[in-house]
Amino acid sequence: MALQFSVLSDKALRSYLNFHWQSIEANATREQLVKQVESHFNDWMIKEEDVVDYFVNESGLTMGVEGAAANKKRRRTNALSDIPAKVGEQVAARISVDGEGSSWILAGVISYNLGTRMYEVKDEDDESTVQLPYKDVIRLEDEISGLSKGDRVLAVFPDTTSFYKAIISKDPVKTNTDRSPPYEVWVKFEDDEDDSGKTPNRRILAMHIVYEPTDEEQDEGEPGSE
Repeated sequence: MALQFSVLSDKALRSYLNFHWQSIEANATREQLVKQVESHFNDWMIKEEDVVDYFVNESGLTMGVEGAAANKKRRRTNALSDIPAKVGEQVAARISVDGEGSSWILAGVISYNLGTRMYEVKDEDDESTVQLPYKDVIRLEDEISGLSKGDRVLAVFPDTTSFYKAIISKDPVKTNTDRSPPYEVWVKFEDDEDDSGKTPNRRILAMHIVYEPTDEEQDEGEPGSE
């Protein structure tokens, strides 16, 4: 079923284009706006299952036991990263470290080039900037849906701006009085044993937890992989 962008108001069409950082001619007609939106949408990488997941979660619909379980597993993926992050948004960014491979850090978005799909981000720790392909940037989500005890994740270690491998040690629950963000999750970091040899539980913001992209997800981001 094709989407009918022609039924949208001029305001909605302009909002769509502004959200995706598309330039708009000052005297653009309604017909031109519709064509521009249609062109962008058709060229944009959309995953059907992610759209369905988002709709189901936001609408409160149920999918049955099997569908709900599968949906939960997909819900807390990095699918949100298929939508460009906004300027100033905090993200997880994978940077190269001389002689040590790569690592994930907290960074702030400075700009995004839709044509090249390249980000310019700023290290939240030392203010240095770097350009990265979109596959090396993960948008952060303040949500615990889809996070489960035993999941292996990347999480920001307390008092740092770096992500380290960890495992969720307790089933996440919404403990806030009004059940609203920010949410927190208990994790155990790898190689974090104390003097007694025990690994402590550490409470981390849900927004500072992501899943490390799989090799398959990384391959999808390479040119010519689609």
